[in-house]
Amino acid sequence: MVAILGLASLVVFVLASLIVGGRVLLLARRTGGLPEWTLGLSLVSAGAFGTAFAILPFFAPDAPPRLLHATDQAGLLLNHLGFALLFYFVWSVFRRSEVWATAFFGALMAALGAGLLGSMLTLEVGEHTVGETISLDLWDWLSLVVRTIGYAWAAIESFLYYSKLRRRVGLGLADPAVARRFLHWGVSLSAVLGIWLTIILDRLTPRRTADWTELVSALLGFVVAAGLWKAFFSQAPEPEPHEATAGARA
Repeated sequence: MVAILGLASLVVFVLASLIVGGRVLLLARRTGGLPEWTLGLSLVSAGAFGTAFAILPFFAPDAPPRLLHATDQAGLLLNHLGFALLFYFVWSVFRRSEVWATAFFGALMAALGAGLLGSMLTLEVGEHTVGETISLDLWDWLSLVVRTIGYAWAAIESFLYYSKLRRRVGLGLADPAVARRFLHWGVSLSAVLGIWLTIILDRLTPRRTADWTELVSALLGFVVAAGLWKAFFSQAPEPEPHEATAGARA
């Protein structure tokens, strides 16, 4: 039952990422804004196609092992591309002018690239990248820790900007709907962060509690999808593209 719930949450997450990412890309096509392109491609790459390739073995267990190996490799590449695009979005929108953030972003990208390359080179035929039976090597751990740090950074920046907008709302200088979008996005990012932390705790526990960790991850997956949907599909009027990106740089 828990495994079915986990797969269901992943499917919902894939669909939400595909729809939301597609909408952001349509906005990017209209505005030509780099932040919109970056965020949209991140959602489509990691959230939609990267996750879809990673969970394919669960839906096609009898497929040729080498085909599943290729889909796992594709999932690794697309997921890490999406992570990198998200980190770029956070840096460029919120902290582009700050030296510490530039150095931090550079370190994240270098470590993420190393984790990706190492994971792709060491992943053998028959091994998969998703599931409670996987064993993490040095490169997998590097990638997991880096994405955990990166998503924590993204969530913090989203909540900080939400707090900033709330103060402006009180002065009549900002739209409450825009502020809520950052709140929902922060919740979604925090749920992803929770999934990474759950995986880390599970792998560090001598006696793994697979059912517990799978249940937590599944529930958080639904939170991720709901947060994305609320952030980008609220019934409030859609903000102008520059409201978030230009304002966040201020």
